[in-house]
Amino acid sequence: MSAPLPGILAGLILPEIVGLLLAYAIYPSWRRLPDGRALWVLVAAGGGVGLTACLFFWGLVALGPALPATLALELGLLALAAGAAFWRARRRGTPADIPPDPRPAPPHGLYGRLLTGTFALALALSGLFSIAAFTYEPHGRWDAYAIWNLRARYLFGGGDQWRAGFDPALAWTHPDYPLLLPGSVARLWLYSGEATTLAPILVGGLFTVLTVGLLVAGVNALRGREAALWAGLMLVGTITFVQHGVYQYADVPLSSLILAAVVLLTAYLRRGEAGLLVLAGGMAGFAAWTKNEGLLFLLSSAAVLGVWSLRRGGLGQAGRELGGFLLGALPALLTVLLFKLTLAPPNDLVSGQGAETAALLTDPARLLSIITAFIDGILGLGVGTPLVLAIYSALVGGRHFRAEYRVPIAILGGVLAGYVLVYLTTPHDLAWHLETSLERLLVHLWPAALFLFFLIVPPPAEAWRARRGAASRAAARFS
Repeated sequence: MSAPLPGILAGLILPEIVGLLLAYAIYPSWRRLPDGRALWVLVAAGGGVGLTACLFFWGLVALGPALPATLALELGLLALAAGAAFWRARRRGTPADIPPDPRPAPPHGLYGRLLTGTFALALALSGLFSIAAFTYEPHGRWDAYAIWNLRARYLFGGGDQWRAGFDPALAWTHPDYPLLLPGSVARLWLYSGEATTLAPILVGGLFTVLTVGLLVAGVNALRGREAALWAGLMLVGTITFVQHGVYQYADVPLSSLILAAVVLLTAYLRRGEAGLLVLAGGMAGFAAWTKNEGLLFLLSSAAVLGVWSLRRGGLGQAGRELGGFLLGALPALLTVLLFKLTLAPPNDLVSGQGAETAALLTDPARLLSIITAFIDGILGLGVGTPLVLAIYSALVGGRHFRAEYRVPIAILGGVLAGYVLVYLTTPHDLAWHLETSLERLLVHLWPAALFLFFLIVPPPAEAWRARRGAASRAAARFS
């Protein structure tokens, strides 16, 4: 594995640099967010991978799978990003003073050390598990080598016949699925010169680390360090999430991009800085380039944001905010449209619809089976992690709900409603379809759900301080 490592590392570093430059050009005020530089680096990493995966596909269509062509396109993108960042630095001026929201004090004393140490231990154990799993199953699980890495092999080694990987005869491999993951793997294979298992392992590991980092950094920026550590601990303790990270599936990359979009959109709704909205749209667009479910997330985000903006500020504000969001999503959205309209065969869930669809939609027993499966699936995430959160919420008490949280909650609710609709109308056996896919769908939304949970429910030390303060004020009134 050591021979291709320099090429793979070069292929990983270039997207990060591009992402850092463009993220700065779009939103140069990262340092004004609490610990915002960490969030900048994490957003840049996911965004850079997404953007280079889009560019890789356009290069394939125009020039074929060749390293010189890919490298020339990416160096051109790097030059463009550097120019945009330089232009922004020259024109930035004095930014508007938007003070950060007050955050609770970080955890201290024995409690703070225990919380930090427990999170660090959970990270270490998760890392050891991942290394062991990657060593034992370097090709990942079934979907990895039957769908994602198989498609990457066509993109990398197919030469002029790379389009054969999307032949309808390969319908069992879902050739209509978007290409962020296989494109990223094939791109690293071009850089390394061989189809080494190291590339998909590193891509899978990168997005797993990014998801944990984004959750911790996002909660820290908007809620404080204590809540951030609890959020990270709960995600790392969700064994289902960690397992899917090492399976080399596209589900954890999708969850990472959904989380990034939700974090940035929530930050925009709180601070009102347009660059955050554009970046949120970009992450939602890259989610659409990762899986078909990401396209549902993009549509739900645009619909909810449009309604929210219309109700708050009328048509003008809705046009500005929805336009900024879709501007960020445009590069990925154009790539998805090119792929779907020119290369991808019909989706089996869409082409399988028929006269019986109306009857399926109105079957109450079918709906009850789906809802029951969702409840069981949610309760089974991470060996009872949702139950732990419910107990945590009941014990801690109190809420820190802000009106803008309704937007990401409604977005995730729209995605869940879309999932239910898909199961209602699926042409496949319902029990089989639920058993083989529901867990992965829940993984898509779990990190974003944890982000919102820990924005709303205060961590223990903060809740205790609030109760003690309320008791002191009450005692002062009656003294």
